[in-house]
Amino acid sequence: MKIFSVAMAIGLMSVMTLVSMAKPSAPVGGMKVVLPAQFSKAGELPLTINFKFDTDEVRHVTADFLLLGEDGTQVAAEAFVVANNSGEAVLSGKEPVYSPTLRFDPYATQIVSGTKYQLICVIHAPNGLIAGSAWFTLNQ
Repeated sequence: MKIFSVAMAIGLMSVMTLVSMAKPSAPVGGMKVVLPAQFSKAGELPLTINFKFDTDEVRHVTADFLLLGEDGTQVAAEAFVVANNSGEAVLSGKEPVYSPTLRFDPYATQIVSGTKYQLICVIHAPNGLIAGSAWFTLNQ
């Protein structure tokens, strides 16, 4: 019985070592969300997302966009309409740029001119999540 216990302990330690060595790679890299400090609610958001990666590999990602008020609370459940995003973007190279076409949802009446907001972008990739944000004030 003692030999069985020792064998189990050694086996468990081996599994734990393998698990610790097989940590998933870090999320997709660096990301910066770029927006002008002020813009209008009419038309498209002038949004650009700049990435920095260590390798040139192709990455298939999806994106979610949230709008927070100055106090940090979410302003609308669906603040944006994503026009040119069919659900997946393909990023390649070490410094790809992603410019999704976003418009404010016309039915999101909580979004008002003259107010400061924070746009949160969450990028989903096979090896993790990466997020960034930008503050702006909505003009007339």
